[in-house]
Order: sequence, then C-alpha cells, then structure tokens
Amino acid sequence: MDQTVLDQSVLDQSVLDQTALGQTHSRPSLLRGGRSKSVLFVALGLLVCVVSALVIFPRIATTEFSADEPGWISSGYYYTTLVEKRDLDWDKWFCRECEGFGRLNLHVGEFLYGIPLKIEQPSGSKAFFGFYDTDRSYEENARAGAIPPPEILRQARSVAAFFGVLCCLLIFAVGFWAYNPWIGLLAAGLLLTNSVFLKISGQAMTDTFYNFFLLSICLALVATAKARSKKAILSLVCLTGVLTALACSVKITGILLGTGIFLGATSWRFWRARAGIKEMALTLAAFFVFCLGTVYALNPFFWPSWGQMRGSDIVREAKSFSHDVSTKKIVPWHRADLQKVIFDYPQLRNLSHPVEFPLLFGRWNHELGRHLEKGLANWHGNRLVELHETLFQLAVPLAKASNTTWVVNGVAFLLAALTAAGVYFLLLSARSKGTHVVLLVALCVNYMLIVLFMGLNWDRYYLPTMISAQLVAAVGLYEIARRAIDFARRRTT
Repeated sequence: MDQTVLDQSVLDQSVLDQTALGQTHSRPSLLRGGRSKSVLFVALGLLVCVVSALVIFPRIATTEFSADEPGWISSGYYYTTLVEKRDLDWDKWFCRECEGFGRLNLHVGEFLYGIPLKIEQPSGSKAFFGFYDTDRSYEENARAGAIPPPEILRQARSVAAFFGVLCCLLIFAVGFWAYNPWIGLLAAGLLLTNSVFLKISGQAMTDTFYNFFLLSICLALVATAKARSKKAILSLVCLTGVLTALACSVKITGILLGTGIFLGATSWRFWRARAGIKEMALTLAAFFVFCLGTVYALNPFFWPSWGQMRGSDIVREAKSFSHDVSTKKIVPWHRADLQKVIFDYPQLRNLSHPVEFPLLFGRWNHELGRHLEKGLANWHGNRLVELHETLFQLAVPLAKASNTTWVVNGVAFLLAALTAAGVYFLLLSARSKGTHVVLLVALCVNYMLIVLFMGLNWDRYYLPTMISAQLVAAVGLYEIARRAIDFARRRTT
C-alpha cells in the first residue's frame, strides 16, 4: 500500500514537472511557432504571386476585347485629371460625355486606371477619350477613335492583371490564416483555373479591383476573429469600414456585400463574447462612420458646391418648394417633377448633392431594368435553375471553349459537391472558430445577393460568389482528403 502511494506521488510529481516545463517554455515555443508560420506564409505567398503572374500576364495580349474597356480607360483619364487639377465643379463630376461611366459609377476603379496611365503618358500628349458604340461594328468604332491605341490598352490591362495577381495572393492569405496553408493553396489554385477570373484579369475592367477589396474585407475580418485586444479589434473594424467603402467606390454593390459580411461575422463575435450594448454600439458606429465617411470623402459628386451657396436664395427656394409640395404642384417621387426641381431650385439642388449616394441605387435599378427591357438578360429557362448551373459551369477551366459538355458538367457538379461538403464541415467547426465563420458568411452573403437581385445573366456578375465558393470548396476537398487518408491509415495499422 505504501509502495503504491509512493509510486503515485512520484507519478504526480513527474506530471507536475512536465507541466511546469511546458509552462516555462510555452511562450518562446508560441513565438517560434508564430514566426515559423509567418515565414511559411511569406514563402508560399511569393510562390502564389509568381505562378499567378506567369498565368495571368500572358493573357493580356490574347484576351478578347470588351466594349467596356474604352469607357473605363477614358473615364480613368478624365476623373484622375479632375483630381490632379483639384477641380471640384459638380457638373464636371457628373460628366454627361462619360455616359454611364460617369454619373452611374463611383470613381476609385477609374483612379486605379487613371493614375498609372497618367504617369506613363508622354508629356504634352492628349489623353484617350472615346466610348464604344455597341450599335456599330468594331471597325466603325476604330475609325471613329473609340478604340484605345494598343499601347494604352496594354498598359490598362497590365493594371488589371496586377490586381488579378493580388486577388490570388489575398485568397491564399484568407485560406491560410482562416484555416491552414493547404486551404490557401487549394483556393488560389481553383481561382487560377476559373475561366471568368482569367478573362477579367486580361481586360481593362474594374472587376479585379472590386474582388481585391472584397477579399481584403474577408482578410480583415479573419484578423478581427483572431485578435484579443479590444483596441486591435476596434482598429480592424475601422479598417473593414474603409475597405467596404473602397469596394463600394468601385462597384456600388460593394457596400451591400461588405456590410453583410461584416454584420454576419460580427454578430457571431458578439454572441460568442456575450458583448454588452455599449460595445456593440461602438463597434457598429465605428464601422458605419468610417465606411460612409470614406465613401463621401472619395466622391466629390456627393459634395455641395460651397462657393455657389446664397443664404437668402436658399430660404426663398425652401419656402417656394414647401408651398409647391403642400399644394401638390410638385410630387417628389415623380421623375418628371424631380427633373423640374433640378432646374427651378438650383440652391436646393446644390444642397441635395449628398443625397446622390442613396439615389445612385435607384439609378442603377432603372439602368438594369432598361437592359432587361432590351432583352439583354440572356436567361434561357428558369432563372434560379440556370443561375445555379452557370455559377459552377463558369468556374470550370475553359468552360466556354470546350466542346465536351459532359466533361464541363461533370467538373461543375464536382465543384458544387465540394462546396456543399465545405459548408457542412464549416458548420461543424464554426461554433468554436470565428475564422471559419468568415468563410461561411462570405459565401452566404454573396450567394444571397445574386439569388435575390441578379437580373442579368452576365458572367462577371457571378465572380464574387464563385471566389467565395472556391474558398469553401477548398475546405471540402481538404477535409475529405484528410479523412480519407486517416481512414486508410487506420485500416493498415
């Protein structure tokens, strides 16, 4: 009995010593582990950049021409010149000559083209300014000067390709830090085989900019889920607001996606930490202040022209306008009456410029409706069925170039199955791992946006959802492979 007690005492002391030893060395071990993971991230990140550059940049010379490319290049030159000259004239920012590339779009994407193009522009040369007429042939547009010179087109496409490489790096980073290095590499590999992504990365379009900022939002939220300091979390929330504003300033839907992903991931964090009302209010206020503040700061189109304000005229117009509304001479929600107000009340029109941002959603809704009326939706059957088929078919490499339909459909079905498996595995782990929640929420928000609102069956509109689906599909592939290997090992032992 005494010997048993002695043996147990020795065993307990041994365990205690091992625990103490583990505690003594745990901090340096964690530091070494963190350092080695960062080194691995840098090494693999460089590999992803090199491989993606070798895949994407050669496509600059071979990708088909898009009718939107002249518009983005022209408006890029135009709006960058306005900023360069510090010209805040509202009518110039409205830019009737810019067609839909002016008043229907915010301008960060155009700045990202305009700045490098202006840097490369020979001194004294005239900037390209032409918009493709879809009712005329390519040759007729070329004769009319609506096609950018080859050198300018190549430079603009190089900018898009560069951001395409950054998208590959970012999807790798999201997978790496949210899950593990294998997920990052698999997601980057899937993106590099995505037919829509490869096409867009070789054209002077704004989609690579847009998806770069959306992936940056996901990476910021992954960092937020890992952060422990309240100060660090608040800083990352502010950064997420700025990144959402940048995505919105490329494509207006960026504010819907960025805000949706932020609210989804943040709601999980609030629930997990049992956050108080004060903390929740501060977090939401910080996000929306930085988001909306950045949107307005970057877009002079939403600023009143202070030099044109006249106090007495504002008072007079306000009284006249309120009288016309009360007597129903003007009905504010009638388009014809709003056009009348623009010309009859210049002071009120000037003060109403900040309202242009919410009105932009209405303008886009009207523009998309106009495309639908012209029969440009390209749906050939049930919209929901075709949407889901197209979502995965477009992700197949060279899907459109392949004549073997059954191969494309088979690979598309496999990608859909892997995505479903990824959702399942993420649901299993999301309760305890906030980084996994980000991947799940990003897919859900992107998916809901196209299901609920996408009326035009255009390839590039699927791209944000395909990118988030490929991250989740990488999780599905990894977890299935890991479980299969573990099962095989157990069978052999």
